[in-house]
Amino acid sequence: MATYGSQRRGRDPPPISSGRRRRDEESQDSSSNTRDSQLDDSQSSSDADRRSPASRVSLKEIPVTDTVLRNAQDAGDAEINKKAAELVRYALACEYQRSKITKDDIRKNILNDKTSRLFAPVFNAAQKMLYRTFGFQMVEVRRAGADNAQLAKQAQEVLRAASSSANGLRSREKQPEESSAVDGGVGSNIWMLQSTLSPDMISELVSADDELTKAFAHSSSSSGSSSSSSQRRRQTADEVKSAVDWSRADRQDGEMGLLYIVLALILVNGRTITDATLHMYLRRLHLHSHTTLPAALRGTGPAQGSGSSGSQSTQTQSRARATQGTLEGFLNTMIKQSYLEKQKSDVGIDFIDAAVNQAQSQGRRRGRGSGAAGRANGADDESIVWEWRWGSRAEAEIGEKKIAELISLIFTDPSATQDGAQAAEEEDEETQAIDRDRLAKRRKMLLTNIASVAGSQLVN
Repeated sequence: MATYGSQRRGRDPPPISSGRRRRDEESQDSSSNTRDSQLDDSQSSSDADRRSPASRVSLKEIPVTDTVLRNAQDAGDAEINKKAAELVRYALACEYQRSKITKDDIRKNILNDKTSRLFAPVFNAAQKMLYRTFGFQMVEVRRAGADNAQLAKQAQEVLRAASSSANGLRSREKQPEESSAVDGGVGSNIWMLQSTLSPDMISELVSADDELTKAFAHSSSSSGSSSSSSQRRRQTADEVKSAVDWSRADRQDGEMGLLYIVLALILVNGRTITDATLHMYLRRLHLHSHTTLPAALRGTGPAQGSGSSGSQSTQTQSRARATQGTLEGFLNTMIKQSYLEKQKSDVGIDFIDAAVNQAQSQGRRRGRGSGAAGRANGADDESIVWEWRWGSRAEAEIGEKKIAELISLIFTDPSATQDGAQAAEEEDEETQAIDRDRLAKRRKMLLTNIASVAGSQLVN
């Protein structure tokens, strides 16, 4: 066959010797074998991706040294997989209790004398099991009271840019040293489970599924038992079903909604909010510290039953029982689960009083209270000012961008009011398209404003 160049010139290609032809055929055979092996590898990897609940997620694994790798080879894959399965079970139990996974606890409860030096291989194997089977991964989080690494890095970049503009370019020798204080250093060795499911997959899981609805209705109608559980199944047979049903979440959707409100208030107040200001906002929702929360806001999961432990004093346990079911008990539970953090503020008490009084006089007409009364709710000593901020679990599990999107959706939802919902139904398609474009611009502007009042760019 003539080549492209010879076809253009109108002549045949030069003859090829038998030795060269033989070498070309051998090279073609080897390249075809290589392509076949690559296709097989890519096919197997794509099959693994389809079997896994999420794809193209970079798992956070621990580096393995050569010494540890040799020890792992001596121990064998069976022993490592066995300990990895135990770690997966332990991690899921910690997630159910909303407790942290620490390196010391893993060494104490999972590893033995034979595998005490194989922490990294066991951890990495458990990561893959969690990812492929449950759609989770263990992510390292900061210790309570420590600064968020991403926010600290943003602040450092702002200071560096301000200093550069004021004093000219800084010396390059100091920049790596400063950045290592944020990115480097010893890790916290504390992990929490984080979902690896994509937003599209979560949307599919919570959407109505016709086949699942039909299967549920068929199983309910074919059941001949007269038990109470079968009766309940037949009563709900006609309901539209989805893979994930939030109505069966032990009312955790209500308490998570209240948590999201608190997180949103903290975010739009510069990522920290004083105890007095937080309770001032919550009183507008008729939520007071020592009054019982509505039933819809009291979850029945492990959060309500894990308030006390054997190491706590009798006075602490009795106080926990007294505040259970109240706003104070809810906030204390969120602290224990690392969704929130409460710490002493370094801001002067006079400045706090002035800020609270100004906020009370600007928008609130009902439920007035003084700044001193607000401080009494969160501090035993009135000279101490307490402030709230996000906990490490909220940062890893929810993220600031998700809360900002929630705020933008609430404030730009036309169906939130009766007039807006009715007007949306009466408009034609062209007007609805214009309204959707206008809402998208408003939401984008609102997200920009939220990042501005938060103090810097929002982080996940």
